[in-house]
Amino acid sequence: MGAPLSGAALLAAHGAQVAATAYVAPLVAYTQEDAEAKGLRKLEDPAALRPPVHFSALEMVRDEPALLLTAPLGGGKSCFALELALSLAGENLGDASFNRARLARMVARNDQGLLLLESWDEAIGGATYWALQPGDDPRQAPCEPDALLVLDNIEVLGMRGPQMLSDLMARGLHLLALGESEACCGWALPNGMATHTLLSTSAAPVTPASPPEPDPAQFEAWSRGERRSAPHLSQGPRALQAAATLTTQHPQAIAALFKSDPELWRLPVTLAAGWSDDPRALAMALGSSGAQGAVLGAQIARDPVMVPALLAALTEPALPAHRRNVAGRHLAALGDPRDLEKLITIPAGRVTMGGDTHPNAAPAHVLDLAGFRIGRFPVSNRLYAQFISDTGLMWRSPDGHDPERDNAPAVDLTWHDANAFCRWLTIRWRREERIGARHTVRLPSEPEWEYAARGCQPARPGEEAYPWAGPWVPDRANALEAGFNTTTALGLFPRGASPFGVEDMTGQVWEWTSTLWGSDPAKPAKPYPWHPQDDAAAPAPANIRRVLRGGCFSSHQGKATCTYRGSLEPGGFWRGNGFRIVVS
Repeated sequence: MGAPLSGAALLAAHGAQVAATAYVAPLVAYTQEDAEAKGLRKLEDPAALRPPVHFSALEMVRDEPALLLTAPLGGGKSCFALELALSLAGENLGDASFNRARLARMVARNDQGLLLLESWDEAIGGATYWALQPGDDPRQAPCEPDALLVLDNIEVLGMRGPQMLSDLMARGLHLLALGESEACCGWALPNGMATHTLLSTSAAPVTPASPPEPDPAQFEAWSRGERRSAPHLSQGPRALQAAATLTTQHPQAIAALFKSDPELWRLPVTLAAGWSDDPRALAMALGSSGAQGAVLGAQIARDPVMVPALLAALTEPALPAHRRNVAGRHLAALGDPRDLEKLITIPAGRVTMGGDTHPNAAPAHVLDLAGFRIGRFPVSNRLYAQFISDTGLMWRSPDGHDPERDNAPAVDLTWHDANAFCRWLTIRWRREERIGARHTVRLPSEPEWEYAARGCQPARPGEEAYPWAGPWVPDRANALEAGFNTTTALGLFPRGASPFGVEDMTGQVWEWTSTLWGSDPAKPAKPYPWHPQDDAAAPAPANIRRVLRGGCFSSHQGKATCTYRGSLEPGGFWRGNGFRIVVS
């Protein structure tokens, strides 16, 4: 069992080791632009691409009362955790080497070498550090409310972890948990707990050139699934030893073991594949073992034969969203066969618009709308790249042409970009006879967007409206609670589809509409009820914002709704805004 260490005991146990180790302050996959654009405020220079300026891990811990930091094995999380815990503990003891001054560093924030100071200025009552082992219960940690509790190796708790973290948060502790990315990706974190991913200086673990000596006795215990008594296999040396023993097994036997307990065997199987003489055979065996196996199999050996299994994995509700996202990346690289341009028919109807959960979306009112067709998904990178190829226009997206993101939404697009695309697609689809000669591709109006997302749901006092016609459910939208902080493959959350079957309406990307907002970011020029004159497809002055809807990957459940209204200048763009099309 591990033991929680604080104060002098922590310094004695780890001080000399950390002091002698070179340390590089890690960054997280969250930028200043992400934080600014959450509110879709005016961008400083809408015409220019801004290089990312990443927040440091220290700043995230300092500013978030409860935080989960994840990194791959060898990604630097334990080095950071010890450096932070020792400095805060030493500050409380007046230590000359470890103190808050040690945490004041100039940190490079991007590839351009921009240096910004990070520091910990708030007073704190020390820190407790606990490198968890299987069987430990972090709720037993003795920690003062004004101190930081650091829980390393949180993945060893398995699926008990989220409830234990929730119990610790109820005590009002300042909490930092650190876990291995793959092991923690399926956790449904408690409300109020933020999560970020370290931008590690090292990649995922590299398989050594030769395996260590296998331990048949340990392997037999692991293969029987004795997780409580056996060491956890996400921890480096044990994973290598288990992987070494796997090299003596037939691919079908390895796949059967993995299927029996995917979380336990994921890392050993991945490492064993590095020593395999025939990784494709192992990948095929895993692919036939179920959705989890298909994802891991594609990581081991991408092969077109994996496409049907990856398609099934992409929408498998029992598979955590992070695993489905990996399936989506591999599917994109292999060639996603889905029709991402599919249109959904929305019938004419009398519909409710608005609600009472935000003043800008009030009051609820009823409109009569004509029928139309709308994209099942936002416009994809795949389709937008064809537009760019045909027109030669500029596209500011740094990863729009990434093969692994071919099936993700196109982003970094202004309102003008979206309208130019609609004109291009109108001509193309008329030529292909996909639409009639009198049909037009355009952006949806705000009421059309809300109707497609909400259906005929009435306004319920004090309740948000979501496409699935019920309360918030974390695994139904790529919103803040999903923890991606970026776009995912389209259709990754099929249970979040609207009553008409329109997908990715909440979370994922803010979507441009044709509706005018006004020049004040905080308040629309024309409050509800909506009138047709609020809509104008023609350009307006540069300071007149257009309405965006649906929230994005960094929007919380109060913004990733059917009714919340965002806005942005028509020349503004960000990696969290895209669009979908309407045909009328």
